Amino acid sequence: MTQPSRSLDEAASASPRADEIVKLAYEAATKYLGQQDTSLGNLRNRATWLITAAGILASLAANLGLLNTDSAKGPVPPFGFVIALLIAVGLIGLVVVLVVRPAKGWTFGPAARALLEEAGRDETTVRTEATRSLIASIAKNNREYEQRSAILSIGFGLLIVEILIILIGRLIA
Repeated sequence: MTQPSRSLDEAASASPRADEIVKLAYEAATKYLGQQDTSLGNLRNRATWLITAAGILASLAANLGLLNTDSAKGPVPPFGFVIALLIAVGLIGLVVVLVVRPAKGWTFGPAARALLEEAGRDETTVRTEATRSLIASIAKNNREYEQRSAILSIGFGLLIVEILIILIGRLIA
């Protein structure tokens, strides 16, 4: 039979060994925040690649004549395709801005100032309180990351729409 999990307070007051457990929890929380920072950076890099791909495809569409409005220079696609392409690229740009915007309120690690203000207090108590704060920050960061990730997924869907607009527009023209 397993024992119910103890709170950080119970662990901190149980024994000197509990101090080590609180240290482990604190280190795990700070490491996780570092991993979240890396994940956010990777998400932003994917957004950058998304806008790059959208721009390349728009340039390709222009070179294929999809944006041609002069019938003397080749087939002219229906005007609706040109508008649809512009809207798709514009929406992809908006998605990228929403993903790469500054992460206000994002916690990257423990606040050194707050820790210094606790000088003189019991180390285990300070680590326990700091770990609780970091755990709350991890949850908040996760929500922000998931929102940005979902937005980026929409952007990749729009990239597929852009490709389809180009291909269908080229077939019709």
